[in-house]
Amino acid sequence: MKKLLSLLLTSSLLLLPSLAGAREVVLYYMTTCPHCHYAKEFVFDTLVIEYPFVKFTQKNVQEPSNRADFERSIRRCRLNSFGVPLTIIGDKCFQGFNRSTSENEFREALNETLSDDERETVNKAAAELRANPELVRRNNAERIARARAENISVEKPGNHDWLYFLLGGLGLVLLTIIFFPRKKK
Repeated sequence: MKKLLSLLLTSSLLLLPSLAGAREVVLYYMTTCPHCHYAKEFVFDTLVIEYPFVKFTQKNVQEPSNRADFERSIRRCRLNSFGVPLTIIGDKCFQGFNRSTSENEFREALNETLSDDERETVNKAAAELRANPELVRRNNAERIARARAENISVEKPGNHDWLYFLLGGLGLVLLTIIFFPRKKK
């Protein structure tokens, strides 16, 4: 009985992320890309406010620590080019950004799995943002700043274990020579 209960619990935990849908937005960008600036502006100045229950992340693909993740995302999305911006919303991938179409596509992807309460929250936040954007953005400045914070992990520039091993060995040899000198005959 315990095994069956454990199996059911484990399988339900594995299914939860797929049921959650679009609860995370990842935006890959480059600092030199003008379309990326427009995408970041829309995502972090509008969607962050309208969808407070969604996690937003941005990753600069020019950072070596983000490059491998970007390449995995390109393969997962089955894209043929490494173009940015690349926005991933749940399991949907959007490459490029065009104000007339991308904004609606992003909202549609986010709205797919909303409950009635969440839909009401989004509609209310969107209406407030349209009515007084400066005030709403000022009141949500902390949330916008947290969402805009870069997720950069510092990578070692290279593996220097062999160098440390060599230095350690030389140190042992030096200590042996100093503390155990050879006896003269």
